[in-house]
Amino acid sequence: MAPAYHAYQLRVRLTGPAVQDFELPAENQGWGPSDEKQTFTESYSLQRPAAMASGSYTLGLKLYFPKENRDVLLALDPSLRDEPGYYRVGSVSVVSQR
Repeated sequence: MAPAYHAYQLRVRLTGPAVQDFELPAENQGWGPSDEKQTFTESYSLQRPAAMASGSYTLGLKLYFPKENRDVLLALDPSLRDEPGYYRVGSVSVVSQR
């Protein structure tokens, strides 16, 4: 296994009462092979648009390679992948800010 040579985008899609897309730098170039089984943990923050409706949303994500205009396949169960290529990995609740 080789390290990631290219910078990818993390694309996040929340699907629920509305669909909201986010694009972030994946910061994946720090991920690389290790002699030991190692998990690379990342944290990302999303800014909720003011007009985003409250409710339950399905959380989808994918890595995208902008230079080649293509998705990067992940070692996840293919049945989690929807038509636009997002892996459905969980759900989140969005609540109104008061």
